[in-house]
Amino acid sequence: MTCFIYILLNELSYTFGGIFVSKSELRREVLKARSRLSPLEVAQKSELITRRVLSLGEFRRARTIMAYVDFRNEVKTGELIRASMAMGKRVAVPLTDLQHKRLIPSLLQDFPGDLAPGAWGILEPRPGSLRPLEPEELDLVIVPGVAFDEKGNRLGYGGGFYDRFLPQTRPGTVWLALAFELQICPEISPGPHDCPVHLIVTEERVIYTGATRGPTASFEPGGGISLGCQHCAPHDEESKRKALEGVFAQYRGTKGALIPLLQEAQEIYGYLPKEVMEMIAAELRIPLSKVFGVATFYAQFHLKPRGRNIVRICQGTACHVRGASRVFEAVSAKLGVGRNETTPDLRYTLETVACLGACGLAPVMMVNDDTHGRLTPERAASVLEQYE
Repeated sequence: MTCFIYILLNELSYTFGGIFVSKSELRREVLKARSRLSPLEVAQKSELITRRVLSLGEFRRARTIMAYVDFRNEVKTGELIRASMAMGKRVAVPLTDLQHKRLIPSLLQDFPGDLAPGAWGILEPRPGSLRPLEPEELDLVIVPGVAFDEKGNRLGYGGGFYDRFLPQTRPGTVWLALAFELQICPEISPGPHDCPVHLIVTEERVIYTGATRGPTASFEPGGGISLGCQHCAPHDEESKRKALEGVFAQYRGTKGALIPLLQEAQEIYGYLPKEVMEMIAAELRIPLSKVFGVATFYAQFHLKPRGRNIVRICQGTACHVRGASRVFEAVSAKLGVGRNETTPDLRYTLETVACLGACGLAPVMMVNDDTHGRLTPERAASVLEQYE
């Protein structure tokens, strides 16, 4: 059972079982495949997933977690919730506020006694058992979904509740998805407001996605949502240093903490300055050369400041034969920078990628999460004016 992304005629499509389907059709087909699991299969696979989660350092370190309550043939979370409460963790479950299209974490004292069927029949806190927590209090959020890819991109149920909620958690909060292996797709194209998860646990493996946080968000009066850029982070140096010290405290004494620390540090600073790598080396009591070696080995890490807008120009075969090189030259001339360089005002970083998976729209350029297809050199240069 395989699904992968393909873009044709300006419409986002996927294949599932070798047939092209839309995003809504993909959701329906994956749900149909999941529904064919027998109750015994769901229980057995869920038990394996629960064991994997309980063994994770990210779970063991978390003091306050929020977990969804499973519905229909989702990965079961009941035993995980019970085990977490038995370990002394604070466990919250979400209440769905349909009026404002948001989730409210509510602290459990009695599971499942605190719960009753709520929105869509899903168990939620009873009115008399609502004990709201702030999203910033959560160390780990266990996220449901229909389908995921190994980069952490998520296809949800279509309401956008978790994509609104997750950016409200603090830097350092771990977003962990539970899924059956049949829900893992080779690639899912994220929308501009989608939040990729950091880990995915299936009955067969734990996937560390390497994802950084998605768009930041805040709720406006009346329930509207205000979205910021994906690179938002503490602005002044003192705030950044305090945030980094908080990350150090979270991972202190944990084996294999180097990569998570680099990821968290880059999330705070936007890149990895030398002095930050020196601080990480001192915290872990390892040579700076080891920190530098890891940071330069993985493409996800950046040692120079990056622009507010990341411009990626596809160099795949379809784009190449349709003039991608001319598009790159036009954009490079417009910005006054070359490949993997950033404009002096930190407005743009220009990159090339091997393939964006949008061959039907060649030549293609992405700016942040926005895809621009069938470009001419002139149009590509003018597109950049949309971004501050």
